[in-house]
Amino acid sequence: MHLNVSNDIPIKVGDIMNWPQNDGSIEKWLLLSEEKKVNGTYRTFDILKCNYLIKWINNKGYLRQSWAYVLSSTDDKIKGNFRTWHNLISP
Repeated sequence: MHLNVSNDIPIKVGDIMNWPQNDGSIEKWLLLSEEKKVNGTYRTFDILKCNYLIKWINNKGYLRQSWAYVLSSTDDKIKGNFRTWHNLISP
């Protein structure tokens, strides 16, 4: 999806944006890329709806978490991919 914002809105690629829904829930959206413009009156971003909250323990033992978009057929496949990407062995 595309998002158009005023030039003075302080957001950047990589930010996670909260998008309130009519039912009171909040969706998380990742700012994926920004369209390059010359003298634009607004900024345009490509955004992607996050579908998973991933959690991990960093090398100092702190629990970290981040919203992410992960494309996979099952939760087990996602967990397996995450372990592979980070060379993790976890339950």
